[in-house]
Amino acid sequence: MNKRLRIFLSSPGDVRSAREIAALTIERLAQDYGRFFVVEPYLWEYEAMLASGHFQDSIEPPSAFDIVVLILWSRLGTPLPERTALREYRGIDGRTPVTGTEWEYEEALKATQEVGTPDLLVYRSREDARVKSWDIESRQRDIDQLAALDRFWARHFANQGTFLGAYTEFASNTEFAAAFENHLRGLIAKRITSLAQGGMDAGANVWMQAPFRGLESYDFEHAPIFFGQDEALTKAMVQLAASAERGVAFLLVMGASGSGKSSLVKAGILPKLFVLRRIPGAAFVRRVVFRPSDAQDGEDLFDALARRLVTQVSPQEGVSELLGSGQTLSSLAAHLRNASEAPAYPVATALGRIADEARQNGVMLRHETARLVLVVDQLEELFTIETFAPEQRRRFVSLLANLARSGHVWVVATMRSDFWHRASEVPELVQQAEGGGRLDLVPRR
Repeated sequence: MNKRLRIFLSSPGDVRSAREIAALTIERLAQDYGRFFVVEPYLWEYEAMLASGHFQDSIEPPSAFDIVVLILWSRLGTPLPERTALREYRGIDGRTPVTGTEWEYEEALKATQEVGTPDLLVYRSREDARVKSWDIESRQRDIDQLAALDRFWARHFANQGTFLGAYTEFASNTEFAAAFENHLRGLIAKRITSLAQGGMDAGANVWMQAPFRGLESYDFEHAPIFFGQDEALTKAMVQLAASAERGVAFLLVMGASGSGKSSLVKAGILPKLFVLRRIPGAAFVRRVVFRPSDAQDGEDLFDALARRLVTQVSPQEGVSELLGSGQTLSSLAAHLRNASEAPAYPVATALGRIADEARQNGVMLRHETARLVLVVDQLEELFTIETFAPEQRRRFVSLLANLARSGHVWVVATMRSDFWHRASEVPELVQQAEGGGRLDLVPRR
C-alpha cells in the first residue's frame, strides 16, 4: 500500500475560487504521483459535525497532516469559543479569542517549530478587498475583518517591513494556480527523493482497459484516465460554483464538434462534484445524463426526461425515488412539462428522503443539502430534431432554467458552437449563458 500524503486546506469563505483551484491541483497531482503516494486533500467540511459542541471540534488538528495550505484575502472568519468539551482554542501565544483560520495555522505552526512537520504553504491575494459601502453595519464588519487579518499578517509574516515568515502573494487566480502547483510539486518531489530506493510501493490502481476512446466520449468511470483538459476543467468548476452561489447553478459548455465537451463534463466536472465536501454545504448524491435524442417514438422531451430521471443505472445515477406511492411516469412528465415556477418540487422531496438515509449512514453531514446534477448532453439536438416544436423547445429550456434556480439541481449542458446562432430562437437559453453561465472550449492543438 502506498504511503499517504495528507494535505490540509485552510481558507475563509472569501477565497472560494482559489480554494477550488487548490483542490483541483491536489487531485491532479494525486494522479501524477499515484505511484509514490496516496495524495489526500482535506477540507474542513470532510468530517461529520457533532450533534453537540462546536463544528471546529470535528476537524482533525492540522498538525496531524503532512502539508498545511493557508489561503487568505480579506477576512479571517468567525472567532471560536475559548473552550469546548473537546479542546481549548488559543493562539500560539495563548491569546483568545481566535478564529478558526488563526487556530488552524498556529496549531500547525507550533508543531512545525517543535518537530519539523507539517510543511506550511501560505498565500494571500493582493486583489483589493470588497466592502459593502451602502450598508453601514456590513461595511463595518468588512473593515473589522480586514483589520483583524492585517493584525494576524503582521504577527506572522510582515511587520513594518520586517520579514517574519514565508508566504506568496498573488494578483490573479492564474498566478495562484501556477505558484501553488509549482510549490506543491516541489514538496512532493522532496518526499520522493527521501524514500528509500526499492522501498517504494508502486501498487497504485492500474487501469486495465484501453485508455483511448476513439470517437467515443469519456464517461464518469473514466475519470482516472481523463487528462489534457486541466485549464478548461478549472474554469468550469470555478464558473459553475460561482453561478450556483449567485443562485443559478447552470453551465453551458460550448465547442466545436470533437473538442471534448462531453468528456470534459462527464469525466471531468461530474467526478469532481462527487468528491465528498467539494462544494461547501452541498452533497451531490445523484446524477442523470440526458440527451434530447433519448426521446423515443411517441415521447416528447418531458416524457423522455422523466423516464431517464427515474431509471436507476447505478446507486448514484438515477432518482428512482421520484416515483413514490401512487405516482406514475406520466404524471412526473406532466409536472415537468407544465410546472413553470416550481418544477423541482418532486426532486426536492426525493432528495430529502435520500439525504435522511445518507445522514444516518454517515455519508452526508448534518448541515449539507442533497443535490442532483443533471447533464444535458448535445443540447443542439433541440434544434436538429424536427419533431421538437418551437414551443416544446422553449418550455424545455425554461424547465432547465427553473431547475438551476431551485437550489436542488445543478444543470450542466453541452452544445456545438456552430449551432449557437439557433439559441436566439430561445431567448432564455441566451440569458442563462450570460455572465459565467457559458464556457467556450478552445480547440486543442
